[in-house]
Amino acid sequence: MNRTKSKGLLRLSASVVTLGLLCPFAALAQVAPEQSSDGAVSAEDIIVTAQKRSERLQDVPISISVTTPAVIRDLGIRDTVGLQRAVPGIVIMQRNLNAVPYIRGVGADNGAAGDESPIAVYVDGVYRASSAASSFSLPNVERIEVLKGPQGTLFGRNATGGVINIVTKQPSQVASGVASVVMGTTIRSRAMLISTRR
Repeated sequence: MNRTKSKGLLRLSASVVTLGLLCPFAALAQVAPEQSSDGAVSAEDIIVTAQKRSERLQDVPISISVTTPAVIRDLGIRDTVGLQRAVPGIVIMQRNLNAVPYIRGVGADNGAAGDESPIAVYVDGVYRASSAASSFSLPNVERIEVLKGPQGTLFGRNATGGVINIVTKQPSQVASGVASVVMGTTIRSRAMLISTRR
């Protein structure tokens, strides 16, 4: 009995010593990067409106994935169905002409007319209730925010699974535009022209 008790104490003391040796290294790994004294926002900060106000992504206490125009271009995402290539934990099923999103496994099984998904889709702050209105191209996007988990407090009853918040680019005084033409061998062609002048 004494021998098993001493073995248990020996194991416990070895665990405590190991934990004591690893703690300083864990604390070093959690040191935050230094900020500038004037509080300026660096170019790497991403501004989101997940809580219906503009704030830095790292200050938002919500599980959120942000997709930028560079990521959309690099991955060849043309519409909302292709968004699943950029955002982990989201699946968007194409049923007839409807886009049926699932975030972390939560979503509606049918995409019939009149059915509302538990995943809310907003474009520039406007709610898209119909699943048919959730399937569209993404030509002029500033960012796409995917908020994971229940968001009913800020976005209402149809956000129990999450929110897809699409923010388009604002018009500017400087004339700019994008033109693209896609031709395919399987009866697929598309032309697009976007102008961002006010």
